[in-house]
Amino acid sequence: MSIARPFRGGDATDLFDRVEAKMAPLRPRCIYPDCDKDSLGAPTGICMGHAMAVWKVMEDCWDDMIASRQNPDSPRQQVIRQRHEAKQRVDSVYIVKLGDRVKIGFTTNMHQRMRDVPHEEILAVVPGTMQDEARCHAAFAHLRVAGEWFRAEPELLQFAREVDTRGKLDGA
Repeated sequence: MSIARPFRGGDATDLFDRVEAKMAPLRPRCIYPDCDKDSLGAPTGICMGHAMAVWKVMEDCWDDMIASRQNPDSPRQQVIRQRHEAKQRVDSVYIVKLGDRVKIGFTTNMHQRMRDVPHEEILAVVPGTMQDEARCHAAFAHLRVAGEWFRAEPELLQFAREVDTRGKLDGA
């Protein structure tokens, strides 16, 4: 047996219904367009139905992420590896060819540099310093056209092939 305390104008149930009716317009609604359901409140601002839809999407994303970690060749892991490699600083001397010209340069970010420097062919990329680059420039000064660009003469092309084969600069 329930005991309801009497209030002016009715019992507790009646009071609750009246308060509910007055509060309903003040209750926040779901922020999704054309949704008139009550919001779950802060911080989401969405209703239970939309919260469940978001949960399902996030659950699928989580499953994909876990699966990609188990497969090192997955597209996600390839992107993660590329970003990691791009962040690593690697001092390199590179030799590229464009038409009848060869550029000998230095970079710390080979991927970015190859996007910036016009070239048809990468002849060699080896670990090196700015001093190594300067020694190469000095060794082929007689072939210099302008700046870091040189004529693509057989001796320079042979040097680039040897450097590429050895994987290091020596003899410049």
